Amino acid sequence: MVTITISSLFIRIFWESTKFEGHTDKIEPWYGTAYSVEKITVSMIQQWMESAPDEHLHLPAPNVFIPTDLSLKNVVEMAKFPLLLRKSSYSRLWYKPDTMFSTPKAFVRIDFNCPYAGNSPEAEVLTDIFTRLLMDYLNEYAYYAQVAGLYYAINHTDNGFQAFFWQTRSDSIRCTVENSTVAAGSAAAISLSCTSFGVFASLCFALLLFSSLPFSF
Repeated sequence: MVTITISSLFIRIFWESTKFEGHTDKIEPWYGTAYSVEKITVSMIQQWMESAPDEHLHLPAPNVFIPTDLSLKNVVEMAKFPLLLRKSSYSRLWYKPDTMFSTPKAFVRIDFNCPYAGNSPEAEVLTDIFTRLLMDYLNEYAYYAQVAGLYYAINHTDNGFQAFFWQTRSDSIRCTVENSTVAAGSAAAISLSCTSFGVFASLCFALLLFSSLPFSF
C-alpha cells in the first residue's frame, strides 16, 4: 500500500530560508545558489517518531468541489453547432456535448448591471475597488475550487461588473459568489477589513495615475 511508504525513513526535505546565509558549503553550477546537504540522523528520526502523532498534522478536510460522479451521459445525436436550449430577456443557455474528447465543461457569465457604476469617475473607482474586495473576500473559499480545477473571475465593466465561471461543477462556487454579492449590497454586508480597502484603494489610484502618464514605445 502507498501508506506504507509514507514514513520518516523515506523522506527528503527541501528548506529554503535566508537564515542559512553564510552557513552553506556548496554552490550549484547553474545559478550560483548557495546550499548545503545534511543527512537526517537516526536520532532525529527517532525524535520525530516519539513526537507523533501531532494534532496539527492531519489530512485536509474533504474538498466539496471534487466531483464524486464521473459518469458521462449518452449522446444520441452528434451536434455540430451549439444548441440554444433556453432564451429569456436576461439569459441564454447553450448546449453542445464534447463528442471528441468526452470532457464535459461549463462556462457561465453573469452580468451585474448597476446603473450608477459608470455614472462618474468616483463611481468607476468605487466599482473597481468593490470587485477587487469581493475577489479578496472569496479568496480563501475559492482556493479549494481552484485545487479541484474550477476557476472564476470577477471583472469591472462599464455597466457594473461580470462574474465568469468555467470548467465543470461550478454551481457551488457560483452560488457562493452570488450570495456574497447580494449580501455586500444589502444591510448584511460582507465583512471587509479597513486594511484591505486601503490596499485596493491605493492600487486603483496608482493604476489611474499610471494610465494618465505619457509612455513611448
